[in-house]
Amino acid sequence: MKSIVAIFSAVCLFVAAGLISPVQAQDQDARSEAIMAYNNARELAQNRQFVDAIEMYREARSLAASPDCEGCEDIVQFVDQQLPRVYYNRAGVAFEEFRSQRSEEAAMRAIEYFQEAQAAGEEFGDQEVARTARS
Repeated sequence: MKSIVAIFSAVCLFVAAGLISPVQAQDQDARSEAIMAYNNARELAQNRQFVDAIEMYREARSLAASPDCEGCEDIVQFVDQQLPRVYYNRAGVAFEEFRSQRSEEAAMRAIEYFQEAQAAGEEFGDQEVARTARS
């Protein structure tokens, strides 16, 4: 009888370990996805592909803020720091295009992008970007 209890206890431990491991693996997979999205966003921003970078940063933030991504607060913080600057850099490039083209369309695009940069600065708590974009 004692051996049956011991075997049953061992089986319960293995089952419990099997149930815990997928949860930890799922957390790690969610973090890996968020990190990959963040790194892709950084690369896109460095290559001046601002629209795609903004979309990818937002995806990274969404993944990192999900309940499945335990311990991903650092990724959320990194995105919150970078995203307003990407908006501002996009506006700066649009302004340079306006300066070289001197067209109404380019001016309107630059104004729109600076307004979006200001909104992003306010949304993510980057007062410097919000203030500079407003100026």
